[in-house]
Amino acid sequence: MIISKSNVSLLLLAFFIPFVFWMFWVKIKNEKWDIENKENRIAPLTFTLIYLSILTLFWKNIFIIIFLANVLVVLIITKFWKISMHCYGLSGMAYLVYAFTGDVFLSILYLILTIITGYARIYLNKHTPLQVIAGTVLGFLVNCCLLNFI
Repeated sequence: MIISKSNVSLLLLAFFIPFVFWMFWVKIKNEKWDIENKENRIAPLTFTLIYLSILTLFWKNIFIIIFLANVLVVLIITKFWKISMHCYGLSGMAYLVYAFTGDVFLSILYLILTIITGYARIYLNKHTPLQVIAGTVLGFLVNCCLLNFI
């Protein structure tokens, strides 16, 4: 079974430590939660990349490897352009949930959340429509490619 207690525990560990770092980074830099300036996203993404690389050394887990690859892609893109990481993550999850579980309902739910989030990001002037579309498309396509190459 792909979704086991150990996988869930490892995923929580993979998300929790970077999240705590992100919180401290926001506090130290006196940033907003969404870190609007793309240059200020580099340090938290780099920390997350290093942390996940270390986790991968100890646990050869498909979910951690996928998460690591996604952070690397977002980090590379962020050096040149700001995309919606919210939409990237949600559309990527829509694909991964379907790929690993076949649960169409949950995948559609993630896609609906992607659309709502994308609209909110545009409405709040946090992103342009192109940044939201790019994040959505890349999140889906990168994860599709990852699963076909891993």
